[in-house]
Amino acid sequence: MKKLLLLLPTLPAYREDFLTKLSESLKKEQVELYVLYGSTSARPILTIDKGQEYNTIKLKTIEKKIVGFNIITHQELYQTTKRLKPDGVIFLFNPGIISYWRVVGYCIFRKIPFGIWSCGYTRRDLSSSKVKFRQIFLDYFYRKAKVHIAYGSLHKSYLKSIGINENKIFIAQNTINVESILKNKYDYHTNKSISTPLHILFVGTMSKMKHLDTCMIAIDRLISEGYNITFNIVGKGNIIDELKKIHNTLKNKNNIIFLGELYGKELADFFLSSDVYLLAGNGGLAVNEAMAYGLPIISTIGDGTVGDLIDGNGFLLRKFGDIDEIYNTIETFLHLSEEERQIMRNKSVQIIRERATLENMVNKYMEAVNFLIEI
Repeated sequence: MKKLLLLLPTLPAYREDFLTKLSESLKKEQVELYVLYGSTSARPILTIDKGQEYNTIKLKTIEKKIVGFNIITHQELYQTTKRLKPDGVIFLFNPGIISYWRVVGYCIFRKIPFGIWSCGYTRRDLSSSKVKFRQIFLDYFYRKAKVHIAYGSLHKSYLKSIGINENKIFIAQNTINVESILKNKYDYHTNKSISTPLHILFVGTMSKMKHLDTCMIAIDRLISEGYNITFNIVGKGNIIDELKKIHNTLKNKNNIIFLGELYGKELADFFLSSDVYLLAGNGGLAVNEAMAYGLPIISTIGDGTVGDLIDGNGFLLRKFGDIDEIYNTIETFLHLSEEERQIMRNKSVQIIRERATLENMVNKYMEAVNFLIEI
């Protein structure tokens, strides 16, 4: 039986369904999946179920901040890779994880084929010189990889632009288990009058790069001008206190509501009772979830994948966190007819069903694995 190593920065809970289905598909091809992962201060990790389909190895993680970069070491990663003697390795690549560099060297020396799984996202808080320096490292590893698994078409375009052969690039549209939502066959018509409040929803981790501050300011401005809007914010994060300080300065703060973390039916009810989902910064998977519930989308490209998901079902924001653009786009949505909104709802469900199901993601991933280790 062949061994495939998947190296992840962390093991977040939203990956559980994907890894389970991927492992099931790999086992049919006589391939055993090993997931090696660390942890960071920014992300919680999955609570491992001993009855799961795949093997997991958690590695002690050391984090340091050096000249604006997060430098991360997964201890014993090199030694563990050598011990497992893999037939192929796939990195969810982050150049800041310096222990990955040594494993890449080991793969090259031992002629073990490796692939890179990536969204192509670049931190927007880095200076242009730091971005260029980071990209030099990335491009080196990109060119050494046998296969590339891209989150979406935007990253595929970049890889082609630096000379990567298109035959080596596979798009496994990044997603979650939207099938668990789609199977419920919700009625996506809200039967609400246009005169009732427009319910805008955000779900996700609160971080600076989500630009919730500018969303609140733009929406507060719209409400002050007479528009009937409620903005529900679901989630938690390390900037909640900062956001609440801004919230307290708003004229219409009662219409902008922090709901904390919600799960299960409570969260589903908010998706179903909302009119539009708003993402003004990075991220992406909550957009998939919102679309599965039939919501129109107002979003940036997020982590690079959202551009593949907005096509007649909403509006793509060109800038991250631009107050005027957020304001103007929501105002445009406010003036849509109920018929136009319904077309967007239906289109969201159609797009997610055709382009971004978990089954599609696993199938494309398996094509990449087959190219990597010829199963």
